[in-house]
Amino acid sequence: MPVGTIAGALLAIVGVVGVLVPLVAWAERKQAALVQGRLGPRRTELAGISALGLLQPLADLLKILGKGDPPLKGPMARLRGMAPLVALIPVLSVIAVIPVASTYRFGDATLRFVVADPAWGLLYALVASILALYAGVIAGLTSSDPLARLGALRSLSHLFCAPVVLGLAAVSVFLVYQTLALPEMAQAQDATFRVFGFLEFLFGVPLTGGLAVLTWFTLPAWGALLQPLGFLLFAAAAVVGTGRAPFDAPTAGPELAGGHLREYAGVRLGLFQLADHVAVLGVAGLLVTVFLGGWSIPWLPQAHLVDFVARGVGSFQGFGSGFANGVCVSLHLICFAGKFGIVLWVLIALRGGLSRFRSDQVIALCWGILVPLAFLNIFMTAWVVLGVTGQGGN
Repeated sequence: MPVGTIAGALLAIVGVVGVLVPLVAWAERKQAALVQGRLGPRRTELAGISALGLLQPLADLLKILGKGDPPLKGPMARLRGMAPLVALIPVLSVIAVIPVASTYRFGDATLRFVVADPAWGLLYALVASILALYAGVIAGLTSSDPLARLGALRSLSHLFCAPVVLGLAAVSVFLVYQTLALPEMAQAQDATFRVFGFLEFLFGVPLTGGLAVLTWFTLPAWGALLQPLGFLLFAAAAVVGTGRAPFDAPTAGPELAGGHLREYAGVRLGLFQLADHVAVLGVAGLLVTVFLGGWSIPWLPQAHLVDFVARGVGSFQGFGSGFANGVCVSLHLICFAGKFGIVLWVLIALRGGLSRFRSDQVIALCWGILVPLAFLNIFMTAWVVLGVTGQGGN
């Protein structure tokens, strides 16, 4: 493996675990407090500085490390002890294939903002997410505690629902962009499409003459605009797969007292909690990359931005290719961070805004509503692609 890839992976892990996860933990507690009319964490101080409670995740970490981690008992204790890693490693690997910016040229050097770029990146991310779901099943079924086993059975219900919807939603996205590589999907969304183009496709009305003005109305070629139903299906299934509120029946506190997490404490429990937060980051990153244009700036393609800053227009003198790419990198990172933050806020807000779904309700939602809609979306997408290209997208 190239040294650059290893360094990028380590940097991504440090950034996610050391920076983003504490911020997510803090934001969740603050948002829950606001919903419930409380102030949230604010008393954790260091040298008299509370920093709006931002030090609370550090205090939580020290608390977890200070707790005892009793040995797991039973004939499959070793397998049960590996469950936290089964939950954490796959969701961390999802972060590696999410591009946070495009590819840029600085002389002979090329700068890319993605750790790994497999040609089947979206499929890899989905498979890794599905593997993480097995952690709850392993943790519960290898336990002798009846409530832990019940939690594992509820996890199985999620395992038989969420991946199916995710896969079907991914098929519709593939039909549109003709690729499973996440950087290529983001690049394809760095363009626009005509809002009234359907007039030519459905009714054969040429947008010429007096109707030529309609060609001025364009929208970014984001997946959420080209595939609105696919976006909703993917987002709903992804939230179900994370096992977070309102789909946290496997670990429902009042009912199962933690479910499959009942026998975990200390570092092992902390790894499960870490995996939970990383999974939210992965879902937000995938939604932004696949459906919200990734790093792209609406109506401002990368090529136009670089060309304008590098060469200039009229009396405006350009600054050269290197400076132009540097400006482009900054703007793209800011754009991705803004979209990411908004999606993350919405995902966190679901915890306090919706009541918990029962397992039978999750199954009914997925198989009774989401799966039929996903198949309908695939057929409609294939029909449109076939009509637009005349060759089924080939």
